[in-house]
Amino acid sequence: PRGLGEPMNPSGTLIKALLANGAQPLNGVEVGGTSTLISDQPIAPYDNNQNMGAANLLTSLPLPGSNDFSLFVQNDVTIGSGETKTYNFDVDKQKCSSDFSATLSWYDPP
Repeated sequence: PRGLGEPMNPSGTLIKALLANGAQPLNGVEVGGTSTLISDQPIAPYDNNQNMGAANLLTSLPLPGSNDFSLFVQNDVTIGSGETKTYNFDVDKQKCSSDFSATLSWYDPP
């Protein structure tokens, strides 16, 4: 679509990071195949019951006319052993409607 930046071929790790970063917490653990919540199964973000939560494209990608946030991605950037990469962001809390969020994702070496 027009006005959304340069096209790219996203890596698997970029897609993983986008979906994980925009995931929303779950309300509870359901009994398989039903909508009944298991009351004695506590959940917390990033636990073994909900992992990253439910994928939500509205909180993962800027979608014109549907949401309003900025996105910065780096696709397939190699960081070698002992190397560092630094990114600086200026965030104006007065103009933000949500918190700053960052996700790092990678391929394990073969």
